[in-house]
Amino acid sequence: MTDAEAIVRAWVDAINARDFDAFDTLFAPTYVNHHRPYAQDDGVPGVRRFFEALCDALDGFFYDVESLTVDGEHVRLRLRGTGVQVGEVLGMAPTNAPVEVTVTHLYRVTDGRIQERWGDPDDPFAIRPLEEAGA
Repeated sequence: MTDAEAIVRAWVDAINARDFDAFDTLFAPTYVNHHRPYAQDDGVPGVRRFFEALCDALDGFFYDVESLTVDGEHVRLRLRGTGVQVGEVLGMAPTNAPVEVTVTHLYRVTDGRIQERWGDPDDPFAIRPLEEAGA
């Protein structure tokens, strides 16, 4: 496992463990998010606020790594998250139903920290009820 892979996996593990303090050591202070749908601002505070809100809205939220590839300092990551929507998320009222979240991101990792992130523009962070997702 490369250092870049280990750092990105540690970030996923931190989300799953609700260890948002770990973001301060996993992301560079100058971190830039190049794909900001849903008003997530640049920097570690923006990432933290986004995932705290997401985990509050989706009870039992957990990411599974579907694929991860490393090319030098770049890590391509495909995640599938599941939870129960108990709060408002991304403008959607609570449904109290199971949901699925799928995302594909590209990270640049140098000096032991995540420096940048790009989101897949045709993947609008879709949150779908599991019965609609074919689960």
